[in-house]
Amino acid sequence: MAALSATRFNPTIKVFYERLLANGKKKKAALTACMHKLLIILNVMVKHNSAWSCNPPIPYRVCIPAAKTVAAKTVA
Repeated sequence: MAALSATRFNPTIKVFYERLLANGKKKKAALTACMHKLLIILNVMVKHNSAWSCNPPIPYRVCIPAAKTVAAKTVA
C-alpha cells in the first residue's frame, strides 16, 4: 500500500512510475519496481541514519543548453 500511495503523491516515485509505464511496463511490474525503489531508499536512510527529504525530482534526461548556445540563437 505504501508503494501505491507513493505513486500518487511522492514526486520522486511518481516520476519513476510514470516513466516505467511510458516505456511499456505493465502496471503491476511498475508498482513492484516502485516497491523495490522505496525499500532501497529506506535501507540507505537506515544505514546513514538520515531523515526523509522530499526534494523535487530531477527530470529524466534533462538537457540544459549552454549560455553561448542560447545567446547565439537569440542573436541569429
